[in-house]
Amino acid sequence: IGRLVLNNIYLKVKVLLFWYVNLRKNWTEAQSYCRMKFIDLATVNNEDDNQRLVTLALNTTERKSNNTWIGLYDDINCWKWSMEDENIYVDRDTDFFTWLNGNPDNEKGKEHCVLYHNTMNLNDVSCKNLQPFICYDGRNKLI
Repeated sequence: IGRLVLNNIYLKVKVLLFWYVNLRKNWTEAQSYCRMKFIDLATVNNEDDNQRLVTLALNTTERKSNNTWIGLYDDINCWKWSMEDENIYVDRDTDFFTWLNGNPDNEKGKEHCVLYHNTMNLNDVSCKNLQPFICYDGRNKLI
């Protein structure tokens, strides 16, 4: 959104910043941490966001062999994003993701949370697993 005020132009933009957090938490704890320190677990809106997250995860030295939580989860009926604003984040098309071979599989009916596998493919796993995670901060900035 832009607006002209006299000779100055003010532009309100949404800046998505992703943060790798090298703490091992289950999915719910990771979500709470992200909501307390940033906005939420990483939400991916398009292929560009996906590539930024993959690059961040691959370039983080602590992450070499770790899986990494993102904000995607299965609420039994469909995949949803952690962020609760259903007009923006729920039921978003995830065709640009590549799932780990054979996934999502909801093995034994207990895999409802999604992480980037160390191959950078998505994998549904138990939400109780302890993993590092990626948060995002998408507050509007006035520039």
